[in-house]
Amino acid sequence: MNLPQSPLRRFGSLAAGTVLGLAGVAVVASPAFAHHSEVTGEYCKTASGDLVVTWNLDAVGQRVGEARPYRLTTWKPSPAGTVTNIAATEDEDKFPYTAGTVVTGTQTITGAEPGTAPTVVYKAKFDNGNGDIHSKTATAVDKGTCAPTEQPPAEEQPPAEEQPPAEEQPPAEEQPPAEEQPPASQPPVSESPSASPSTPATPDLPAEDIPVDADIKDIFEVTCDTMTIGLDNPTDSLPIDLHYKTSKGEERNLTINPGEAKSEKFSASEGFTVDLTISVTAEGETFSETVTIPWEKPAGEDCDGGTGGGLPVTGAAAGGIAGGAAALLAVGAVLFMLARRRKVKFTA
Repeated sequence: MNLPQSPLRRFGSLAAGTVLGLAGVAVVASPAFAHHSEVTGEYCKTASGDLVVTWNLDAVGQRVGEARPYRLTTWKPSPAGTVTNIAATEDEDKFPYTAGTVVTGTQTITGAEPGTAPTVVYKAKFDNGNGDIHSKTATAVDKGTCAPTEQPPAEEQPPAEEQPPAEEQPPAEEQPPAEEQPPASQPPVSESPSASPSTPATPDLPAEDIPVDADIKDIFEVTCDTMTIGLDNPTDSLPIDLHYKTSKGEERNLTINPGEAKSEKFSASEGFTVDLTISVTAEGETFSETVTIPWEKPAGEDCDGGTGGGLPVTGAAAGGIAGGAAALLAVGAVLFMLARRRKVKFTA
């Protein structure tokens, strides 16, 4: 015989079922929120030492069945540079990106220090006000050396094979004398030093985007007990590094940027010399030339009679002409090597 359930027990069962049912409806019907951005990256190194970085931007931000638009409130790559297709949006009413759609951008970094790993600090905000709580940092993964790009001009080489008669021409054998002309770029110090680098700069050298102006002037002064050596670097030139090593064992370094005129003064006497090394760096390569400049007694000065240490002799003194010419010849040799090896535009 089954005893009837009490009214209180029946009411409790009904209430529990109602609560469970409402909880299930709440779970199914409530919108799902998950709003955050995600950035990944990778980079490779070119033959010239540049880093090519690829950044991928994605985000999760959806209501059921609806992708959310969003914008980047923070986007700071390091090393700094422009990334194609990806940037921070300052306008609070614009949301250029859509969650679930990957945006790819590229960044080229030149002159990066060895071991540099590109990073980016980012933060996203969606149109409904949700987004990343804090800024996040993504580090690109090193993929090694960049794959060489295809060279379509290689298909145009067959016409070059159709020119065997050109190899039979005798004038082609007469070209070696033209290659023997570089020694002529080092005339005696009595010649004009500014003309030396212009001789080998033939129009046949292809020009690139690195201008080098050969109008560099020497700074050379000599007294009875000092010698001053330096350069006046024009504004459209490249930075020039000078390394001094004297016959007394002293060494000094000096960098002369475009638009600057700098020099170093040394105590000098009979037998004193300075080994001057002039260096120019372009596209990661350094070209150098070294000359030895001796101290010579300035003309018109009685250095043994107590009149030494007077005004610097910068006029027709033979020592000044020879020293300044030697310095400029070294500059000309450096710029000539730069033009020949790197195919830089050289303007005399």
